Amino acid sequence: SWSEWWTHVGELFFWSLRDGLLALLIAGFGGYAVYARRRGLGRFFFNATWIFFVAFIARNGVFAPDVLDYNGYLAIPAWLAASGVGLLVAYLGYYRASWAPVVLAALLLFVMVAPPAPYHRSRHRDTFTWDIGREALRAAPPNAILIVERDHWVGPMWYLQEQQGLRADVTLLAHGLASSEWFWDHLYRRHPDLAPFELRGAGGRDARVRRFLRANSGRPIQVSRQALAVRLGMPSCPSEWLLDVRSRCSGNAHEPELARYASVALAELGEGSPGTDGLIALVTLDRGHDLYSQGFPRAAVSTLLAGVPRFDGLDEDSLATLPARIEPAVRPAPLYDPPVALGHAARNLHYAARIAEATGAKRLARYLMELSDAMGPVEPKFATLPASPANL
Repeated sequence: SWSEWWTHVGELFFWSLRDGLLALLIAGFGGYAVYARRRGLGRFFFNATWIFFVAFIARNGVFAPDVLDYNGYLAIPAWLAASGVGLLVAYLGYYRASWAPVVLAALLLFVMVAPPAPYHRSRHRDTFTWDIGREALRAAPPNAILIVERDHWVGPMWYLQEQQGLRADVTLLAHGLASSEWFWDHLYRRHPDLAPFELRGAGGRDARVRRFLRANSGRPIQVSRQALAVRLGMPSCPSEWLLDVRSRCSGNAHEPELARYASVALAELGEGSPGTDGLIALVTLDRGHDLYSQGFPRAAVSTLLAGVPRFDGLDEDSLATLPARIEPAVRPAPLYDPPVALGHAARNLHYAARIAEATGAKRLARYLMELSDAMGPVEPKFATLPASPANL
Protein backbone atom coordinates (compact mmCIF):
# COMPACT_ATOMS: atom_id res chain seq x y z
CA SER A 1 0.00 0.00 0.00
CA TRP A 2 1.01 3.64 -0.42
CA SER A 3 0.97 4.24 3.34
CA GLU A 4 3.30 1.28 3.83
CA TRP A 5 5.57 2.50 1.04
CA TRP A 6 5.83 5.97 2.62
CA THR A 7 6.65 4.30 5.94
CA HIS A 8 9.44 2.40 4.21
CA VAL A 9 10.72 5.58 2.59
CA GLY A 10 10.87 7.24 6.01
CA GLU A 11 12.74 4.27 7.47
CA LEU A 12 15.16 4.30 4.55
CA PHE A 13 15.73 8.05 5.03
CA PHE A 14 16.65 7.76 8.70
CA TRP A 15 18.69 4.60 8.11
CA SER A 16 20.64 6.35 5.30
CA LEU A 17 21.13 9.39 7.51
CA ARG A 18 22.43 7.29 10.39
CA ASP A 19 24.71 5.20 8.19
CA GLY A 20 26.13 8.10 6.20
CA LEU A 21 24.59 7.13 2.84
CA LEU A 22 22.04 9.93 2.56
CA ALA A 23 24.52 12.44 1.11
CA LEU A 24 25.61 9.87 -1.46
CA LEU A 25 22.02 9.17 -2.53
CA ILE A 26 21.07 12.85 -2.72
CA ALA A 27 24.18 13.67 -4.75
CA GLY A 28 23.45 10.75 -7.07
CA PHE A 29 19.88 11.84 -7.69
CA GLY A 30 21.17 15.38 -8.16
CA GLY A 31 23.47 14.16 -10.91
CA TYR A 32 20.59 12.40 -12.67
CA ALA A 33 18.38 15.48 -12.25
CA VAL A 34 21.01 17.61 -13.98
CA TYR A 35 21.42 15.02 -16.71
CA ALA A 36 17.63 14.72 -17.09
CA ARG A 37 17.45 18.20 -18.63
CA ARG A 38 18.59 16.49 -21.80
CA ARG A 39 16.09 14.50 -23.77
CA GLY A 40 16.49 10.79 -24.44
CA LEU A 41 18.78 8.78 -22.21
CA GLY A 42 19.12 11.57 -19.67
CA ARG A 43 15.45 11.59 -18.75
CA PHE A 44 15.23 7.81 -19.09
CA PHE A 45 17.94 7.16 -16.51
CA PHE A 46 16.54 9.75 -14.12
CA ASN A 47 13.07 8.19 -14.23
CA ALA A 48 14.41 4.63 -14.23
CA THR A 49 16.36 5.31 -11.04
CA TRP A 50 13.25 6.54 -9.26
CA ILE A 51 11.22 3.58 -10.53
CA PHE A 52 13.84 1.16 -9.24
CA PHE A 53 13.73 2.79 -5.81
CA VAL A 54 9.93 2.78 -5.69
CA ALA A 55 9.70 -0.81 -6.88
CA PHE A 56 12.38 -2.23 -4.62
CA ILE A 57 11.20 -0.39 -1.51
CA ALA A 58 7.49 -1.01 -2.05
CA ARG A 59 7.78 -4.69 -2.93
CA ASN A 60 9.30 -5.66 0.43
CA GLY A 61 6.61 -6.14 3.04
CA VAL A 62 9.23 -6.39 5.81
CA PHE A 63 11.59 -3.45 5.65
CA ALA A 64 14.75 -4.38 7.55
CA PRO A 65 17.78 -2.55 6.11
CA ASP A 66 19.97 -3.75 9.00
CA VAL A 67 19.80 -7.30 7.60
CA LEU A 68 22.77 -7.81 5.32
CA ASP A 69 20.67 -9.73 2.79
CA TYR A 70 18.23 -6.84 2.64
CA ASN A 71 21.00 -4.46 1.62
CA GLY A 72 21.53 -6.81 -1.32
CA TYR A 73 17.91 -6.29 -2.36
CA LEU A 74 18.59 -2.54 -2.55
CA ALA A 75 21.90 -2.98 -4.39
CA ILE A 76 20.56 -2.14 -7.86
CA PRO A 77 18.88 1.16 -6.96
CA ALA A 78 21.71 2.11 -4.59
CA TRP A 79 24.37 1.56 -7.26
CA LEU A 80 22.29 3.50 -9.79
CA ALA A 81 22.01 6.40 -7.38
CA ALA A 82 25.70 6.24 -6.53
CA SER A 83 26.66 6.28 -10.21
CA GLY A 84 24.82 9.58 -10.50
CA VAL A 85 27.55 11.09 -8.32
CA GLY A 86 29.87 10.80 -11.30
CA LEU A 87 27.40 12.78 -13.42
CA LEU A 88 27.20 15.50 -10.77
CA VAL A 89 30.98 15.77 -10.41
CA ALA A 90 31.40 15.81 -14.21
CA TYR A 91 28.79 18.58 -14.50
CA LEU A 92 30.44 20.66 -11.81
CA GLY A 93 33.86 20.04 -13.33
CA TYR A 94 32.59 21.39 -16.66
CA TYR A 95 30.62 24.40 -15.42
CA ARG A 96 32.11 25.03 -11.95
CA ALA A 97 35.57 23.51 -12.03
CA SER A 98 36.51 24.68 -8.53
CA TRP A 99 33.43 22.99 -6.99
CA ALA A 100 34.03 19.47 -8.29
CA PRO A 101 36.91 18.46 -5.96
CA VAL A 102 35.13 20.06 -2.99
CA VAL A 103 31.95 18.05 -3.59
CA LEU A 104 33.89 14.85 -4.17
CA ALA A 105 35.95 15.35 -1.00
CA ALA A 106 32.80 16.07 1.01
CA LEU A 107 31.14 12.88 -0.20
CA LEU A 108 34.23 10.82 0.62
CA LEU A 109 34.29 12.39 4.08
CA PHE A 110 30.64 11.46 4.67
CA VAL A 111 31.38 7.86 3.71
CA MET A 112 34.50 7.72 5.89
CA VAL A 113 32.76 9.03 9.02
CA ALA A 114 29.66 6.86 8.56
CA PRO A 115 29.12 4.46 11.44
CA PRO A 116 30.76 2.33 12.49
CA ALA A 117 33.76 4.62 12.87
CA PRO A 118 36.80 3.52 10.83
CA TYR A 119 38.75 2.53 13.96
CA HIS A 120 35.78 0.40 15.18
CA ARG A 121 35.12 -1.45 11.92
CA SER A 122 35.58 -5.18 12.32
CA ARG A 123 33.83 -6.69 9.30
CA HIS A 124 37.16 -8.02 8.01
CA ARG A 125 37.49 -10.09 11.20
CA ASP A 126 33.90 -11.31 11.26
CA THR A 127 33.87 -15.09 10.76
CA PHE A 128 31.12 -15.86 13.28
CA THR A 129 28.81 -17.92 11.06
CA TRP A 130 31.77 -19.68 9.42
CA ASP A 131 33.18 -20.62 12.81
CA ILE A 132 29.98 -21.96 14.40
CA GLY A 133 29.20 -23.95 11.24
CA ARG A 134 32.71 -25.42 11.18
CA GLU A 135 32.68 -26.35 14.85
CA ALA A 136 29.21 -27.91 14.58
CA LEU A 137 30.42 -30.10 11.72
CA ARG A 138 33.63 -31.05 13.51
CA ALA A 139 31.74 -31.98 16.68
CA ALA A 140 29.14 -34.13 14.90
CA PRO A 141 29.27 -37.90 15.58
CA PRO A 142 30.55 -40.10 12.73
CA ASN A 143 28.00 -40.57 9.92
CA ALA A 144 25.53 -38.32 11.72
CA ILE A 145 22.46 -36.67 10.23
CA LEU A 146 22.37 -32.94 11.03
CA ILE A 147 18.96 -31.29 10.61
CA VAL A 148 19.39 -27.53 10.48
CA GLU A 149 17.29 -24.52 9.58
CA ARG A 150 17.94 -20.78 9.19
CA ASP A 151 20.54 -19.27 6.91
CA HIS A 152 23.24 -18.75 9.52
CA TRP A 153 23.45 -22.52 9.99
CA VAL A 154 22.60 -23.88 6.55
CA GLY A 155 24.72 -21.62 4.32
CA PRO A 156 28.10 -21.86 6.07
CA MET A 157 27.79 -25.58 6.83
CA TRP A 158 26.77 -26.38 3.28
CA TYR A 159 29.70 -24.41 1.87
CA LEU A 160 32.20 -25.92 4.31
CA GLN A 161 31.10 -29.45 3.48
CA GLU A 162 30.65 -29.18 -0.28
CA GLN A 163 33.44 -26.74 -1.15
CA GLN A 164 35.96 -27.30 1.64
CA GLY A 165 35.37 -31.03 1.99
CA LEU A 166 34.80 -30.86 5.74
CA ARG A 167 33.13 -33.94 7.24
CA ALA A 168 31.92 -35.59 4.06
CA ASP A 169 30.54 -38.44 6.17
CA VAL A 170 27.91 -36.15 7.73
CA THR A 171 24.49 -35.84 6.08
CA LEU A 172 23.43 -32.20 6.18
CA LEU A 173 19.65 -31.95 5.93
CA ALA A 174 18.44 -28.39 5.35
CA HIS A 175 14.92 -28.63 6.77
CA GLY A 176 13.61 -25.68 4.76
CA LEU A 177 14.56 -27.43 1.51
CA ALA A 178 13.12 -30.82 2.43
CA SER A 179 9.91 -30.12 0.50
CA SER A 180 11.89 -29.88 -2.77
CA GLU A 181 12.64 -33.04 -4.75
CA TRP A 182 15.85 -31.60 -6.21
CA PHE A 183 17.28 -31.33 -2.70
CA TRP A 184 16.78 -35.05 -2.04
CA ASP A 185 18.27 -35.92 -5.43
CA HIS A 186 21.31 -33.85 -4.52
CA LEU A 187 21.52 -35.38 -1.03
CA TYR A 188 21.47 -38.95 -2.32
CA ARG A 189 24.06 -38.18 -4.99
CA ARG A 190 26.39 -36.95 -2.27
CA HIS A 191 25.56 -39.81 0.09
CA PRO A 192 24.78 -42.95 -1.95
CA ASP A 193 25.08 -45.05 1.21
CA LEU A 194 21.85 -43.58 2.61
CA ALA A 195 18.95 -46.02 2.79
CA PRO A 196 16.17 -45.16 0.29
CA PHE A 197 12.71 -44.09 1.45
CA GLU A 198 9.36 -43.20 -0.06
CA LEU A 199 9.65 -39.54 -1.05
CA ARG A 200 5.97 -38.95 -1.76
CA GLY A 201 3.39 -39.40 0.95
CA ALA A 202 0.91 -37.70 3.22
CA GLY A 203 1.89 -35.24 5.94
CA GLY A 204 4.00 -32.67 4.11
CA ARG A 205 7.62 -31.79 4.74
CA ASP A 206 7.89 -32.95 8.37
CA ALA A 207 6.37 -36.34 7.53
CA ARG A 208 8.86 -36.72 4.67
CA VAL A 209 11.77 -36.01 7.01
CA ARG A 210 10.39 -38.52 9.53
CA ARG A 211 10.21 -41.21 6.82
CA PHE A 212 13.81 -40.46 5.88
CA LEU A 213 14.93 -40.75 9.51
CA ARG A 214 13.10 -44.05 10.00
CA ALA A 215 14.81 -45.46 6.91
CA ASN A 216 18.19 -44.39 8.32
CA SER A 217 17.49 -45.10 11.99
CA GLY A 218 20.97 -46.42 12.70
CA ARG A 219 22.61 -43.01 12.35
CA PRO A 220 23.04 -40.48 15.19
CA ILE A 221 20.97 -37.30 14.77
CA GLN A 222 21.53 -33.70 15.78
CA VAL A 223 19.19 -30.72 15.28
CA SER A 224 19.67 -26.97 15.41
CA ARG A 225 16.54 -26.21 17.50
CA GLN A 226 14.50 -27.98 20.14
CA ALA A 227 11.28 -26.80 18.49
CA LEU A 228 12.40 -28.50 15.26
CA ALA A 229 12.93 -31.75 17.15
CA VAL A 230 9.44 -31.45 18.66
CA ARG A 231 7.90 -30.96 15.21
CA LEU A 232 9.65 -34.10 14.02
CA GLY A 233 8.52 -36.05 17.09
CA MET A 234 12.00 -36.51 18.58
CA PRO A 235 13.41 -35.81 22.07
CA SER A 236 16.47 -33.57 22.28
CA CYS A 237 19.22 -32.96 24.81
CA PRO A 238 21.83 -30.21 25.26
CA SER A 239 25.15 -30.40 23.45
CA GLU A 240 27.96 -27.98 22.69
CA TRP A 241 27.01 -26.72 19.21
CA LEU A 242 23.83 -28.43 18.01
CA LEU A 243 21.35 -30.52 20.03
CA ASP A 244 21.58 -34.28 20.42
CA VAL A 245 18.54 -36.41 19.62
CA ARG A 246 18.28 -39.00 22.40
CA SER A 247 15.65 -40.10 24.85
CA ARG A 248 17.45 -39.39 28.14
CA CYS A 249 19.46 -36.29 29.02
CA SER A 250 22.10 -36.09 31.73
CA GLY A 251 21.10 -34.64 35.08
CA ASN A 252 22.85 -31.31 34.51
CA ALA A 253 23.84 -28.91 31.73
CA HIS A 254 26.24 -26.02 31.44
CA GLU A 255 26.56 -23.00 29.19
CA PRO A 256 27.31 -24.60 25.78
CA GLU A 257 30.42 -23.91 23.76
CA LEU A 258 28.21 -22.13 21.23
CA ALA A 259 27.29 -19.48 23.82
CA ARG A 260 30.85 -19.10 25.09
CA TYR A 261 32.15 -18.55 21.58
CA ALA A 262 29.30 -16.11 20.84
CA SER A 263 30.26 -14.05 23.89
CA VAL A 264 33.91 -13.91 22.78
CA ALA A 265 32.96 -12.96 19.21
CA LEU A 266 30.60 -10.24 20.45
CA ALA A 267 33.32 -8.72 22.62
CA GLU A 268 35.83 -8.80 19.76
CA LEU A 269 33.59 -7.47 17.00
CA GLY A 270 31.59 -4.97 19.05
CA GLU A 271 29.38 -2.86 16.82
CA GLY A 272 31.95 -2.78 14.04
CA SER A 273 30.30 -5.50 11.95
CA PRO A 274 26.67 -4.39 11.57
CA GLY A 275 24.16 -7.20 11.83
CA THR A 276 26.37 -9.69 13.64
CA ASP A 277 25.53 -8.38 17.12
CA GLY A 278 21.85 -8.94 16.31
CA LEU A 279 22.61 -12.43 14.98
CA ILE A 280 24.53 -13.33 18.14
CA ALA A 281 21.60 -12.12 20.23
CA LEU A 282 19.27 -14.30 18.15
CA VAL A 283 21.48 -17.40 18.33
CA THR A 284 21.84 -17.17 22.11
CA LEU A 285 18.11 -16.40 22.54
CA ASP A 286 17.25 -19.52 20.53
CA ARG A 287 19.62 -21.74 22.49
CA GLY A 288 18.56 -20.23 25.82
CA HIS A 289 14.95 -21.05 24.98
CA ASP A 290 15.99 -24.59 24.00
CA LEU A 291 17.76 -25.14 27.31
CA TYR A 292 14.83 -23.79 29.31
CA SER A 293 12.42 -26.06 27.43
CA GLN A 294 14.73 -29.02 28.07
CA GLY A 295 14.62 -28.24 31.79
CA PHE A 296 17.91 -26.40 32.45
CA PRO A 297 17.04 -22.83 33.54
CA ARG A 298 20.44 -22.01 35.02
CA ALA A 299 22.27 -22.92 31.80
CA ALA A 300 19.53 -21.12 29.82
CA VAL A 301 20.05 -17.80 31.63
CA SER A 302 23.82 -18.05 31.31
CA THR A 303 23.42 -18.67 27.57
CA LEU A 304 21.00 -15.77 27.12
CA LEU A 305 23.40 -13.36 28.81
CA ALA A 306 26.21 -14.43 26.47
CA GLY A 307 24.39 -12.47 23.75
CA VAL A 308 24.38 -9.20 25.72
CA PRO A 309 27.27 -6.83 24.88
CA ARG A 310 29.45 -5.44 27.65
CA PHE A 311 27.83 -7.73 30.21
CA ASP A 312 30.33 -9.30 32.55
CA GLY A 313 27.99 -12.08 33.52
CA LEU A 314 26.66 -13.13 36.89
CA ASP A 315 28.66 -14.44 39.80
CA GLU A 316 28.14 -17.99 40.98
CA ASP A 317 26.01 -16.89 43.92
CA SER A 318 23.54 -15.09 41.64
CA LEU A 319 23.32 -18.02 39.25
CA ALA A 320 22.91 -20.39 42.19
CA THR A 321 19.52 -18.78 42.95
CA LEU A 322 18.27 -20.44 39.76
CA PRO A 323 17.47 -24.16 39.81
CA ALA A 324 19.84 -26.24 37.73
CA ARG A 325 17.13 -28.71 36.69
CA ILE A 326 13.36 -28.61 36.31
CA GLU A 327 10.88 -30.76 34.50
CA PRO A 328 11.22 -30.32 30.70
CA ALA A 329 8.21 -28.92 28.84
CA VAL A 330 7.27 -27.48 25.47
CA ARG A 331 7.38 -23.75 26.19
CA PRO A 332 6.08 -20.85 24.09
CA ALA A 333 8.68 -19.26 21.82
CA PRO A 334 9.85 -15.82 23.06
CA LEU A 335 8.26 -13.36 20.62
CA TYR A 336 8.58 -9.62 21.05
CA ASP A 337 7.59 -6.20 19.79
CA PRO A 338 8.89 -3.96 18.34
CA PRO A 339 10.11 -6.09 15.42
CA VAL A 340 13.85 -6.19 14.81
CA ALA A 341 15.88 -7.52 11.91
CA LEU A 342 17.48 -10.43 13.76
CA GLY A 343 17.76 -10.28 17.54
CA HIS A 344 18.32 -7.70 20.26
CA ALA A 345 20.14 -7.92 23.58
CA ALA A 346 17.16 -6.40 25.43
CA ARG A 347 15.11 -9.45 24.45
CA ASN A 348 17.74 -11.78 25.89
CA LEU A 349 17.70 -9.86 29.17
CA HIS A 350 13.92 -9.84 29.28
CA TYR A 351 13.63 -13.57 28.64
CA ALA A 352 16.32 -14.29 31.24
CA ALA A 353 14.28 -12.20 33.70
CA ARG A 354 11.13 -14.15 32.86
CA ILE A 355 12.93 -17.46 33.45
CA ALA A 356 14.30 -16.21 36.76
CA GLU A 357 10.86 -15.05 37.86
CA ALA A 358 9.18 -18.30 36.80
CA THR A 359 11.71 -20.39 38.72
CA GLY A 360 11.60 -18.37 41.96
CA ALA A 361 14.71 -16.15 41.62
CA LYS A 362 12.74 -12.95 42.18
CA ARG A 363 15.65 -10.64 43.04
CA LEU A 364 17.63 -11.71 39.99
CA ALA A 365 14.52 -11.30 37.86
CA ARG A 366 14.08 -7.66 38.94
CA TYR A 367 17.75 -6.90 38.22
CA LEU A 368 17.62 -8.39 34.73
CA MET A 369 14.30 -6.70 33.95
CA GLU A 370 15.75 -3.30 34.87
CA LEU A 371 18.66 -3.90 32.51
CA SER A 372 16.25 -4.94 29.75
CA ASP A 373 14.13 -1.81 30.22
CA ALA A 374 17.24 0.37 30.09
CA MET A 375 18.42 -1.25 26.88
CA GLY A 376 14.98 -1.73 25.26
CA PRO A 377 12.26 -1.59 26.24
CA VAL A 378 10.61 -4.62 24.64
CA GLU A 379 7.04 -5.85 24.70
CA PRO A 380 6.58 -9.64 25.05
CA LYS A 381 4.00 -11.38 22.85
CA PHE A 382 4.05 -14.74 24.63
CA ALA A 383 2.99 -16.21 27.96
CA THR A 384 5.70 -17.70 30.15
CA LEU A 385 4.96 -21.26 31.23
CA PRO A 386 5.87 -21.22 34.93
CA ALA A 387 7.89 -23.93 36.56
CA SER A 388 5.71 -25.28 39.34
CA PRO A 389 7.35 -25.83 42.76
CA ALA A 390 6.76 -29.57 42.35
CA ASN A 391 9.03 -29.56 39.30
CA LEU A 392 11.91 -27.57 40.77
